[in-house]
Amino acid sequence: MSYSGNCYLSENIAGRSANRGECIQACRSLYDLMDASGKVLVKNKALLSLKDYNLLHRMEDLAEAGVCSFKIEGRLKSISYVKNIVRQYSIALDSLIEKYPEKYCRASYGKVYGGFTPAPDKTFNRGYTPLFIDGRKDRWSSMDAPTSLGEKVGKVAHVQKTREYMTISLRDIPGEMRLENGDGFAFVGADGAVTGFRGDICRGKEIVCKRIEGLSQGMTLWRNTSIAFERELEKNMPERLIDATVDVSVGAESVVFTAVSEDGRKVSVTEDISSAEKAQNKERMLAMTEGQLSKKSGDYIFRVGRIDTQEALPILSASFLNGVRRTLAEKLAALRSDLSTRPSGLGRDDKVAVRPEATYLDNLSNSLSRSLYERTEDAYELTHRKGAELMRTRYCIRYELGMCPVHQGAKPSGPLFLLNNGRRLALGFDCARCEMTVSEA
Repeated sequence: MSYSGNCYLSENIAGRSANRGECIQACRSLYDLMDASGKVLVKNKALLSLKDYNLLHRMEDLAEAGVCSFKIEGRLKSISYVKNIVRQYSIALDSLIEKYPEKYCRASYGKVYGGFTPAPDKTFNRGYTPLFIDGRKDRWSSMDAPTSLGEKVGKVAHVQKTREYMTISLRDIPGEMRLENGDGFAFVGADGAVTGFRGDICRGKEIVCKRIEGLSQGMTLWRNTSIAFERELEKNMPERLIDATVDVSVGAESVVFTAVSEDGRKVSVTEDISSAEKAQNKERMLAMTEGQLSKKSGDYIFRVGRIDTQEALPILSASFLNGVRRTLAEKLAALRSDLSTRPSGLGRDDKVAVRPEATYLDNLSNSLSRSLYERTEDAYELTHRKGAELMRTRYCIRYELGMCPVHQGAKPSGPLFLLNNGRRLALGFDCARCEMTVSEA
């Protein structure tokens, strides 16, 4: 929401520092927007709540700019979300490396194979935004629903209620969407509150569930839990495998299988073939040998490099070749290796730039950090200094509401305030820098 490390709203309200992992998520709370006269301009909206940040479509540009690590937020998120989003970005990174193999590589060995197809709309999200990377174009806020609504299902055509249950008839459902028993749904009520419920029976365009209040004809229904997708995430996980190349050398009395993993480990298996029959169809035997060796065993995916057949090729059964492949995998696994680091030469050695003077915004709260500067101020958490900026952000409430005098030609609004449970916060607008501040009123 605000510049990283410079949000003191949670500390100010509850004495819990967002910079130390204790954020109360005040930006997801409901506020009234008031002018200087006390007139309420907007009532009971999550005015500081943003959509979820998503720069998947700009990964190539970010890599070109020098970014070498991409952080995916997972704190307080479900395991389904983490699986889904990490897999989506992993596939995107693989595509980027495949496109520019001379410029980029993975920081560790191995590659992920198979598994579910990621679908970012099917796990927790408040909608997505690229924020300011392309300028101030779209709206960033999720003020109407500061929680996850999920994917849009359709409009409520009719609601039929009994004492305990209700049947919801829908229209405008996307043709490819299939509702399943147990799916989770949500809607935004007339009061702006988000209500969620489970569909006990889902058949076509109808949902049968326990009776809930607030849902009426014409409202939009969303699906925030897809049972089918959750099953897919549970049962169809991808595998991270290490590439290994197998070379085969056929001699008069023995055949040697040599495997080299992508991180440089090398093992061999030698088998006696002195009594083996010679293959009449050499091409068929070569094809079967390559096919049986080029499979997964353990944590390895094997590929055949070359088959040296100076001698006549013996008949090697499928079970024999499978056993060789499994033995090679066991031998590779027995050799210790640090798969977490890949010597690439692509790293950077930037030095940290330290200014001679530090303010409370630098969060200095111990002697070691203070020793880096000539002049210092203590962190806000230590002093709770009056008049401090509690938040500075590119997000702007005036812009979100069509009240921006710079970009939207609106008339100056005068001072604006946020009100929550009797606490008043002052909004400031630094239009020259296109930033908004939040401070104690």
